[in-house]
Amino acid sequence: MRLIGQSSRIRILLAIGKREVCVCHLETVLNQRQAFISQHLKQLREAGFVITERKSRHIYYRLSDPNLINLIRSTAALTGNPDWIDSALTNRPIPNCPCPECSSTSICPREVNVSVPFSEPIA
Repeated sequence: MRLIGQSSRIRILLAIGKREVCVCHLETVLNQRQAFISQHLKQLREAGFVITERKSRHIYYRLSDPNLINLIRSTAALTGNPDWIDSALTNRPIPNCPCPECSSTSICPREVNVSVPFSEPIA
């Protein structure tokens, strides 16, 4: 719980939500540098919260268990950040985002089948 109690990691996990995302998408959504996001993703991956899949030149991250979203949402609420749950973090596509999922030439992002509805991203 301590690992995901950190606000930056909560925001990263909420931005991933029930979808697969690449680091360039997280950079745009979170307005953070790639190195900062990658450090947090490495810790989340080592702890088993996220898994990766390489597609072409992009590495995509997704929750290792889609049901973790419930824990992540509860953690956001408990840490005093309930507005993050229904914020711009989860909106797709993101204007000016260079990732394949948001660019006008790409197909829609793949969603992981989860029974829990996911809200809009954090602003």
